[in-house]
Amino acid sequence: LKDLDDCRIAMDCLKVIRDHFISIDSSLMLIEQTYAMFQQFQLEVPPDDEERVDGLRYQFNTMMETAAQVGARVDKLQGPLLTELQNGVAKFKNDVEQFDDDFVKKGPMVEGIPAKEASDRVLLFDARVQELSRQFELFSNGEKLFGLPLNDYPVLAKRKRDINFLNRLYKLYL
Repeated sequence: LKDLDDCRIAMDCLKVIRDHFISIDSSLMLIEQTYAMFQQFQLEVPPDDEERVDGLRYQFNTMMETAAQVGARVDKLQGPLLTELQNGVAKFKNDVEQFDDDFVKKGPMVEGIPAKEASDRVLLFDARVQELSRQFELFSNGEKLFGLPLNDYPVLAKRKRDINFLNRLYKLYL
């Protein structure tokens, strides 16, 4: 586990394991009881099937041990990751403000620039807004993971819409 995304994936996996633990364990017990009954009544069972049944419990127990280890690692990383998230969100807010300022002052909607230059600027700002959107998803997932209030960035959504419309316009124009 290196970052918030890894932590989120691990937490999602641990949730799936918790959600399905009882049904899997019950199914395994039923399978084990069935095969024990086969042996009790001396019914012939292919050796491969017996090995698979024996291996199921072992694999299930191994999965549970691994889940416990991952849970412990997530707990240990929680403090540093929360700090990393909070620092990242603060930097992201500044990045969004800087992006908006750049869009207004140096963007494709600046008056008096030729259409070709405006089209080129749309492409540049589109790349930046896509990267900011990716970061927004990452930080939103982190905020959800830690149960923090979700930050909203309406200016990012507005600029994304603006760029989408400008992309359409310049594709028609050029």
